[in-house]
Amino acid sequence: MLDFLPNYAILVGKGVLVMRVWNEYAVEYRAKREELLSELTGRYRAAEENGDAETQFNCMLALMRYKLVPKDSELVSREAFNCVRRAAKGNARISDYETKKRRPPKVTDVSDAWLEAYGYESNPYDYRTSGNGQYLPSRVGFIGDSFTVVRVKYGERTVRREEYGRIGEQKIDEGEVLYKLGSTSLFGAAKRYAEGMKELYGRLRKERLDLSLNFSNGESGISEIVLHEHNAYQLKSIGYVVYCYGDRRVRVYVLLDSEGLGACKISEDETFSRIEQALIKHYEALGSKIEVVKL
Repeated sequence: MLDFLPNYAILVGKGVLVMRVWNEYAVEYRAKREELLSELTGRYRAAEENGDAETQFNCMLALMRYKLVPKDSELVSREAFNCVRRAAKGNARISDYETKKRRPPKVTDVSDAWLEAYGYESNPYDYRTSGNGQYLPSRVGFIGDSFTVVRVKYGERTVRREEYGRIGEQKIDEGEVLYKLGSTSLFGAAKRYAEGMKELYGRLRKERLDLSLNFSNGESGISEIVLHEHNAYQLKSIGYVVYCYGDRRVRVYVLLDSEGLGACKISEDETFSRIEQALIKHYEALGSKIEVVKL
């Protein structure tokens, strides 16, 4: 039996319940990638014919940023890169960076962008190098997409504490703590979060979670909801979030650790509401429609 719900499905077979989540916007997102690839390829060829090295560079950078071509493509080959680099270097203001060996404080133009992208070994977009294959592509149509911060409220409670061989109780007053969520840019982290989300769902719902998602081309993303920087609290993680991207719209699935939240006197419903509102604000600011679904 296959029971369809608005955004996902429950598969029932041989007495085992399976929750399946997939990106129904994947086709339209892939179409946007193909459209961008066609546009960048045309601009690259035109710039190549006109001897416009800086435009060629911009196209190379975008092709790599979105991983639109394989690393052995002639559009981003080392031969083409070196040729364009030699031609564009004369227009780059590189003297300060080469002599002082420092990173430019801000990317302001094509020349600085060149240095930012290719002047340092840590450039994450040049996936031709072995060390950078771990990075996931940027998302087409979601420029500025980063992490979201949520203020979570916890209630007053008493906890058991052991220190220097003595056992006692400590009262913790109610308060708020910041958590952050945002689609990871690392393939290894995405794989780890997916396994963690499946384990948490199975433990809470007593069902198996099937994430039929593709993270490698940017059409889907995933993150763990963890403590924000400089925030200290006993509950380091409160759940996971899956992002399904389309053409200027995104559907977000949220799975909260209800057991951990309950132990810390944190309202699951209120926490989800705060996460939902933060995500809506974030993506509407990017000009994207959004729907948030609680798993």
